[in-house]
Amino acid sequence: QVDALVAHAMGDRGMRNFGVMFPDTGFGNRATAAFEAAVEKRGGQVVRKVGYNPSETDFRKDAKRLGDKDYSARASEYARLKRAAAAKGMDPSKVVLPPAADFDGIFIPDSWQRVGLVASSLAYEEFAVGDFRPHRHAKTIPLLGLNAWHDPRIIENGGDYVQNAVFVDAFAARSGRPGVSEFVSDHRSALGRPPSVIDALAWDSTRLLADAVLAGGDDRTAVRDELNEVRLSAPVAGGGRFGENREVARNLLVLTIDGDSIREWTPPALEPVPDGVP
Repeated sequence: QVDALVAHAMGDRGMRNFGVMFPDTGFGNRATAAFEAAVEKRGGQVVRKVGYNPSETDFRKDAKRLGDKDYSARASEYARLKRAAAAKGMDPSKVVLPPAADFDGIFIPDSWQRVGLVASSLAYEEFAVGDFRPHRHAKTIPLLGLNAWHDPRIIENGGDYVQNAVFVDAFAARSGRPGVSEFVSDHRSALGRPPSVIDALAWDSTRLLADAVLAGGDDRTAVRDELNEVRLSAPVAGGGRFGENREVARNLLVLTIDGDSIREWTPPALEPVPDGVP
């Protein structure tokens, strides 16, 4: 998941510098280490990372640390901002330090339940996340996540602050991948509910094994060898073959939050070239 997310962020979007806010848990630390390694492998860097206590509900102090909002260390900058406010007839006592948001995206390897709280804390500390802008010239910083974000309730939970965020997953029932629509329809007809990502993974795994068994017969070694040769057409969860490391080589979906729905991310449309321009 991390590799797919970083490939999208740096390959499709040209991001290079990142911030990370992560739960201080075993998973949060492992995901952060994997993210940092993947970013550095592609020539980027994690500029700042902040761990937080997952049992808390207010992450403003952690967002402040991510923004390096240290009033002592940045005293001269703070004084300059207050003088500028006074020169414009504004109340200098209401001036706050802006976050040192010197990164192109913020990675949050947490569940959808906490992402909204973290995102709102970032907005409180004046990070331009989602549809929130502290001022009209603010540069948007996309939020990045993993498949634990894939729940429609993240939209209500995160509101404006999670709009246009991106995350990855193996399966989405509304995906345009070949075979997905038919799989969803058949699954709903058979079991009376839409399939989950686990159902999709199980379906592809069954197909991989079935093809290997049909080719290898009742010879266990032959079946094992055939697993390396199986190539599924239209895997619904993106895993149509085994890689050299004997794990499923999976092509993950990149998903984004768009208004009141989660959809597949697509590159922005190119501007039409005016007539006569080569």
